Amino acid sequence: MDNKLHILQHSLGLDQYGHGNQYRNHFATGPGSDDFDACTEMVGMGLMKDFGTCSFTGDMHCFVVTPAGIDYVALNSPERPPEPKRTASQKRYQDYMDSDCGLTFAEWIGVQTKIETHYGTGEIRFTNGKTGWEKIAGPPAKTIKEAKAGYKAVLRERRYQPCA
Repeated sequence: MDNKLHILQHSLGLDQYGHGNQYRNHFATGPGSDDFDACTEMVGMGLMKDFGTCSFTGDMHCFVVTPAGIDYVALNSPERPPEPKRTASQKRYQDYMDSDCGLTFAEWIGVQTKIETHYGTGEIRFTNGKTGWEKIAGPPAKTIKEAKAGYKAVLRERRYQPCA
């Protein structure tokens, strides 16, 4: 990458592709540095402005990017490569990370299950085995297959809602 482009991107707080919030606009360097020579060259090109030495930069020169320099970054920054393809498992894990719901991943996907049976009614239901507000339980059912399906439906509904 062109050193001038890198300095301009860094001065503006941007990444190597010219993306970011442009949360700053300064670059401090001093004579004898390769960056200083590049910055003085960019001053001559109208891409930066030199404010001379400043006490807050440790007596180094403070350079600021001009509007022409911002345009230079926009025109010369490389394109961001495409995001790599993710598997279904990677997407599911990213959904879990985005949900920020306080469950473990195993709880979120429902692999730590427990079967509860009510002996008086013969009803069966799957739960995550927790007590209190974190308990996730499917509706009562007559068979294990129905109980498991109900539990998975509750997990699917909960997965895409903010946790209480």
